[in-house]
Amino acid sequence: MIKNLVNHKNFSNYHCYIGESVMSFEINHIKYIQAIVENDFNITAAAHKIHISQPALSKSINLIESKYHVHIFTRDKHRLVGLSQQGKILYAMMLDILEKYEELENELHQLGTEPSLIKFGAIASTPQILFPGLFIDFESTHPNIHIEIIEDGGVNILHDFLQKKFDFALLVNPFELPPDLADVHLVAEDEIVAFLPLGHPLTSKAILTWEDLAEYPLVSLSDKYQTYFKVMEQFRIRGLEPHFAYTSSSWQYLTDAIQRNFVITLMPSLVPTFSSTDNIIIKRIKNPASFNLFLARLNKKHYSKENKLFYNFLNQHLPKLK
Repeated sequence: MIKNLVNHKNFSNYHCYIGESVMSFEINHIKYIQAIVENDFNITAAAHKIHISQPALSKSINLIESKYHVHIFTRDKHRLVGLSQQGKILYAMMLDILEKYEELENELHQLGTEPSLIKFGAIASTPQILFPGLFIDFESTHPNIHIEIIEDGGVNILHDFLQKKFDFALLVNPFELPPDLADVHLVAEDEIVAFLPLGHPLTSKAILTWEDLAEYPLVSLSDKYQTYFKVMEQFRIRGLEPHFAYTSSSWQYLTDAIQRNFVITLMPSLVPTFSSTDNIIIKRIKNPASFNLFLARLNKKHYSKENKLFYNFLNQHLPKLK
């Protein structure tokens, strides 16, 4: 049947006939066939992926083929092994329909009267440090687009981004993302440095070592932050056992505590742009731990206009993205 239609010179008739057949599908039927193809015709794996039972999936495929008198798949002893010639033609059309459907669905979501929402996950305080006023500038020129900034420790931000809870996120190296999950761009290069109170014995040294630091009381960000693990790793590989008086989730609290409690804290050097450093001396560390920040944009098959606008805005204001 498909072969005869393909050979027919009147393509519009072919298109209308197939169009009528496919349009009587539910979109889910197309997704069923797509799942089977993408899982190498393993119907068990396909059923698992789309969360239906294997018998239900098999029955749906058989009903489709029976109703339209077409063989979408080739079989070997009742096992699906590939697409038939008819199936290849139909599958190409189905993918086109599915793409248009997803575009339509996405567009419908964007047409509501409520402001569009973009979720941005960031390590606490880094937006104020890296992008002072940037989000306000964007929202002032795009009042129907709201940027929701969710701040937390780097460990939690990475976890939530892996769960696709954010459209964008600021991540600290090192991190591992599944292939094709996101586009990632370096936006800031930094390192862990030592913050010391005036009068501390180590302020006389031009550059500090990890061995120096292990001799004095320290305060640190908590284990919600990758800074904590970076610092601990530097001590561990040298066989050192530092003394941490306490940990905190607040950069501001730690910088305030330096002078008040006469302790050392280890944080990224970018912190002074956020906190007052009067009466605080900053020293570099030999063989420092890096603290590089990356902007990750969650990959999507279709980006909303608002997402594209925001990303282009970031592109203009963050040189390392280009």
